[in-house]
Amino acid sequence: MDLSRLCSVAVRAVSIESISPVSIEGTVTVAVTSRAPARLTLSEVRFDILPDSTPERSIIHGWAENVILGAYSTTEVPVPVSITSVEAVRFLTRALTRDMDARVRGTAKIDAYLSEIIIPFDEVITLPSLLTR
Repeated sequence: MDLSRLCSVAVRAVSIESISPVSIEGTVTVAVTSRAPARLTLSEVRFDILPDSTPERSIIHGWAENVILGAYSTTEVPVPVSITSVEAVRFLTRALTRDMDARVRGTAKIDAYLSEIIIPFDEVITLPSLLTR
């Protein structure tokens, strides 16, 4: 049996909670769907956010650990991110006045009792303009 089909990962939302002169604080919500008949543990989810125009340059990193996944359910995992790099602040400043595309690329590791399932994900998301809300 291909264990990677037991779970899937999708990026649900990216939000910015606060902006200061030294950092931007936000949350990336990752949804993990389990098709397993028993509870599993998301041992780790790690990702990078990259500007879609230059996908080789990571600007934001995020991770979460030890989240219980219910049987036959979708669990939304809010991952807090703190952005302090000049490149990231420059990218998000452009998002003040227009929608910006970004790529979220990462892996989820799921503890499936006797084995570990590693699920890669790579999605392009649109960050809505902050000033048009």
